[in-house]
Amino acid sequence: MRLFIAIDLSSTLREHLSAQIDQLSRSLGSENIRWMKASGIHLTLKFLGETPENQIVRIGRTLKDITPQFSSFKMRIGNFGCFPNLSRPRVLWIGVHEQTGTLEQLSRILESELAKLGFKKEGRPFNPHLTLGRIRKGIRSSELTRLSRGLETIQINELGTEMLKEICLFSSTLRPSGAEYTKLAAFNFGDSE
Repeated sequence: MRLFIAIDLSSTLREHLSAQIDQLSRSLGSENIRWMKASGIHLTLKFLGETPENQIVRIGRTLKDITPQFSSFKMRIGNFGCFPNLSRPRVLWIGVHEQTGTLEQLSRILESELAKLGFKKEGRPFNPHLTLGRIRKGIRSSELTRLSRGLETIQINELGTEMLKEICLFSSTLRPSGAEYTKLAAFNFGDSE
């Protein structure tokens, strides 16, 4: 199974994201960008990849041990960006910010504990974001230049805050129409029992 650990989003935030994607789609078009469906947007904490089913119980135990160490916390959603950068965009995203450092600490502990189960540690720094769209492969350089100029003008105000109370284990099934996500389990933070 293809697995990842993420924070699921509220329906209210999904509605805001859907409206933002519609607006961006009208502004930037859809010819060279595959826009995400708001129902599939989540905050990925750790991508596990193809994982034997017999590992799921061990992953679950690890997550169940980690989450009581944390209390619920708020994150703010806002600021538009691209990976790797505006001149060569591949992924369009909206930023996630929280002031306590809890999200960063959660990411570090997940990396450390899951490495003990044999999962490779992420080499890049944790950069919390919500993916809004992906640039299609094979885009012509002239189109990429035009798109980059359009991206420079995008400004997204803060969409609001979200109270985080749990992390979830998801499976991902790749389909021609895009990935389908299934929530396998949720693990509450210590104050959210």
